[in-house]
Amino acid sequence: ATRTYRLTGDEIMLVAACDGLWDFITNEEVAGFARRISEPVELAEELKNEVLDSRAGSDNITIICVKLG
Repeated sequence: ATRTYRLTGDEIMLVAACDGLWDFITNEEVAGFARRISEPVELAEELKNEVLDSRAGSDNITIICVKLG
């Protein structure tokens, strides 16, 4: 599934990920991460760590983050 989040002004972050992410974290939580972490690679890494380390996710995870604007 793909979601987009407005960061600041004209910046938008596109997050495309499989259910290994979305089954463990809500859209609102991802938006919060995206507002704090504006670099796509860092955002993907933080989301992965959150699911695997803090939420005991065990499914495979694919996350693609792209900053638009």
